[in-house]
Amino acid sequence: EYIQFDIIGGFRVQKTDQTITANKIVTTFIVSSEECNGSFTEIKIYGGDLATATLDSGVLLSTHAFVYTKNNLESFQIVVTYNKW
Repeated sequence: EYIQFDIIGGFRVQKTDQTITANKIVTTFIVSSEECNGSFTEIKIYGGDLATATLDSGVLLSTHAFVYTKNNLESFQIVVTYNKW
């Protein structure tokens, strides 16, 4: 439902698109050039009914090391795929 960056002050954005098939869930997040500018080292994926725009709300699904310094000249499209077994 949300992707969260460990940037100073925290940043969280809701999913832009999600496709669910019999075998996988593909979720797309888009962070625009105006958002989430600065340095971070980690992103977290949150889901569940209790996930809101509030930082750390919902069920933590995964944590990923992602060391990067983003500026206002770039945007992100992050695509997360979970296989269903």
